[in-house]
This record gives sequence, structure tokens and C-alpha cells, in this order.
Amino acid sequence: MTRGMYAAASGMINGMERNEVLTNNLSNANTPGFKQDRLGYGSFMQVLLRGIPDDTGADARLMQGATLLPSEVDDMPGTLADTGNDLDLALEGNQWFVVQAPDGQRLTKNGHFARLADGTLVTSEGYPVLGEQGPLQLPSGAPVSVRENGEVASGGTVIGRLLTATVGDSRALTKEGENLFAGGNAVIVPAAGVRQGMLEQSNTDAMRTMVEMLSTMRGFEINQRVIQTQDQTLQQTIEVARH
Repeated sequence: MTRGMYAAASGMINGMERNEVLTNNLSNANTPGFKQDRLGYGSFMQVLLRGIPDDTGADARLMQGATLLPSEVDDMPGTLADTGNDLDLALEGNQWFVVQAPDGQRLTKNGHFARLADGTLVTSEGYPVLGEQGPLQLPSGAPVSVRENGEVASGGTVIGRLLTATVGDSRALTKEGENLFAGGNAVIVPAAGVRQGMLEQSNTDAMRTMVEMLSTMRGFEINQRVIQTQDQTLQQTIEVARH
């Protein structure tokens, strides 16, 4: 009886954790360059109950229920949207911008950049965007063009070239907040497929995510009712035993 309650309880815990991930994905459905997290379930786990014998006299085992695996970054590309802003950039395929964060170089897909007063090209959070020779410095106020191969030019003069990287293993990517990523066995590669005046949108499918959230909530409610039913049955069994 109590084993079923434990299994249902583990299902409720998994449901709450899954809902947190889905909620975060949905809340970032309109964040440029956002990569949703995906979850998977592992095999059922058993816990050895030492000192508590089963019907054979051996130590009993308790089935915990389904195991929720750690979330992984879904690096599927988002759609490219035209913004008309010369400092908005997008990268096609498995390419990432490299920026200088406080703890070192980091990757991002959010190409919504800005120019500081001193000409430094920065992310929305203020981190310098790196070129092959270091942080990119743009002429203050002058028009800028970015070519498909990542070359940044102004007035016909090439200022620098975007530093980009590919990710070898998306499962090794770590989110660090502010749309920054670390790890992933990243390798620096020559920029290609750069699109000026465009932004890569979030790869979250809002409709599908909402359906998954409803399904998760439904499963949570079912497990809740299972616990309530088993609790009532257990109380009735105890009452019968007393009499």
C-alpha cells in the first residue's frame, strides 16, 4: 500500500520539476536566441530497505517510481526574423557568437547588440562582442555593414571580423543566465552565414509547451488522487484491524 503512495509521490515531484522547466521555456518564448531545455525520464529506481524483510526474509526493496533525468539544452535553431536594425545579427546553423563575460569567453545566440559611446559592440547585458582580434570597436555614429563572412566594415574599411564558434556536444552546454552558455566542446571557426538586420528567435514552441504543461498538471492531479485514495484505503484497513 505505502509503496504505491511513494511511487505516486515521486511522480508528483517529477511533475513539479518538469513544470518548472516548461514554465521557464514558455516565459522565454519571445527572448531572441533562447534555447529551451528538454527533459527525459530514466528507468525506475529501487531503494534497499536494510533491516526490513520481505516475504522471502531478504531485505525489502522500495520502488521509487520514474526518475527525471537532468535537463539538456535543445540547440535546434530558431527562425530568423527581420528587424531592420543594423546592429542586430543572426548566425545560420550551428554557429555561436563569442562574447567576453566576467568569467571568461562565453557563447550566445542572442545577436541583439548595441554600440557604447566609445564604439564597443556589446550584448544587451553589456558584454563586449569579440572579433578575431579582440572586442569589436565601431566608429561612433557611423553606419556599419556586416558581411556574410562576419567582416565588419564602415565607410568601405574593414574594422574586424566576428569571432564565432561551433558546439560539438549540445548535451555539454551549460546555461549561465543572460543568454550565455559555457562548455559544449566549442571550437572557434571562421564566421559564415552571418545575417545583418535579423535576429534568431527562441526555439520554444509555445503551443506545444502549453500542451505539455497541461499534460504534466493532469498527471500531477492523478497522482494526487492516487495518494488520497490509498490513504483512505489504509485508514479503513487499520479500522477493520482494530475491530
